[in-house]
Amino acid sequence: MSNDFKITCIKRIRNYNGFRQLWSYLIFYIAPTIKKKKPSNIVVIRDDNLLRLWEMYQIKIKESFGVEYIVLKDEDDKKLIMFYNLQLLEQVIFKQENMDLLNEYGYSNDMSISECLLLLKTKFQTECCPHEIGIFLGYPIKDVKTYISCPYKTCLMTGYWKVYHNVEQATATFNEYDSARNNMMKAVLEGKTIDEVICSA
Repeated sequence: MSNDFKITCIKRIRNYNGFRQLWSYLIFYIAPTIKKKKPSNIVVIRDDNLLRLWEMYQIKIKESFGVEYIVLKDEDDKKLIMFYNLQLLEQVIFKQENMDLLNEYGYSNDMSISECLLLLKTKFQTECCPHEIGIFLGYPIKDVKTYISCPYKTCLMTGYWKVYHNVEQATATFNEYDSARNNMMKAVLEGKTIDEVICSA
């Protein structure tokens, strides 16, 4: 997504009212998850109006988007929310090489996905950003491990995550995420309804 298009989207979202403003804002950040291209996305809501709208419409958002969510951190002035596709998240969490790393951070193979998410939420109460969050967000295990062990190492490229290995694959993934986001936001800007946007290519 180009910077010009991002600016256009943000300006338009600010001019919307009510439910439309909330769902447009969320789509801007979690389109790849809605389109089942990414297991999860995290959104921070700070704006007082959006926080009020979230309290009013969170169940409607869940039903309209066809995703699950968990509030990882709830403070007076902001909420940190993970939106996720249950099937995709289960696939990445219980992939053996990913679970091997998660085992080092207190997760176990016999935990349910709900238990894994609750443990992650517990960690967010005392940690700014738990190291294992990259697994939940669908980042490649090699890149997650490199970032954990060498956080100041120069990466090969930066996009949805810091890439240390396999730039070609990362570029293809970034393009796929961007395509989902661009298509949905174009539909938003065209004034389509939430259902029409969700069904956009």
